[in-house]
Amino acid sequence: MDYIRLLDITNQYPNLPSYVRQNEKLVNLFGLYKETNKLEFKMPSIEYIKPVDDLNLRLIFGFRKNIEDKDIKYFTSQQFYSDMEASNIEGNPYFYLQSNKVQFIVLVNLEKFISTFEKLKEIENKQGIDVKINNFIRQDSSINYERLMRYFDWVLSKPSLDEIDTDGVIPADKLAEWEVGDYDPIMMKWSFNKDKDAKAKENIQPPPVSKSTIENWRLVRKRNLDRNGMGIYPTPNVKNFNSGKKNKADKRTGIINEGQTFTGYKYKTLDNGFVIWALQGTNDTDPTGYAFQGKGDTVEKV
Repeated sequence: MDYIRLLDITNQYPNLPSYVRQNEKLVNLFGLYKETNKLEFKMPSIEYIKPVDDLNLRLIFGFRKNIEDKDIKYFTSQQFYSDMEASNIEGNPYFYLQSNKVQFIVLVNLEKFISTFEKLKEIENKQGIDVKINNFIRQDSSINYERLMRYFDWVLSKPSLDEIDTDGVIPADKLAEWEVGDYDPIMMKWSFNKDKDAKAKENIQPPPVSKSTIENWRLVRKRNLDRNGMGIYPTPNVKNFNSGKKNKADKRTGIINEGQTFTGYKYKTLDNGFVIWALQGTNDTDPTGYAFQGKGDTVEKV
């Protein structure tokens, strides 16, 4: 939800000075006849919401243990919170009230998350893993709400090229904190060995990503026409295969026609048989684009 100032609203009936703040919790919109044409907007406090820095999401989250829990903790991004504050200061009721509507607040029940964490903790203890925090749940099953908000922000964000090497999965050592040792279930005590812990953490590090072999390829000429080809796009977004269905595909930047050659490597083969090609000159440079090969296209090595 974007914040639009009163100055930028198309219909400013009757005019901007008609929005008058009566007090901290009330804004009135007066018509041409102030005695009879008046609309009241009650402006509730947003002090119950805690803003979190460096997030992109623009909505309010409410976290509770379960559906019966009335002690709901509310969070949003600092930018969204600042826009609500600006809307309130300006006396602009529209963005402010829409942002606070109950139907637009995302409520999350944490009970299942915590229950799953506690079940897995028993298994991990038996394997000699003492988990300090797993994503956003601390060792004592309490919640780190800032980390929880950052996780949701990541889930709701568009994937970036930086995530290609991990297939969009956050590495375990960035999601959790743990220590390797030996657990005595009778005494309920841990004993730790630094060397053992370090060696175990080395084993979870992903292997270095091997550079793909860049070669010369040709889109085979089948129809003796230049109408058939592989579209070129700036990202490997799979939705580019079906750009005619309003599915947020990228804008096409070029095309490889039948008979033309290109340099790069096979980036990914999808389950339906379609292939994404990374167009790249050398291993020292980044791909300049991604070509999408459909079932009717044939590519051969030059």
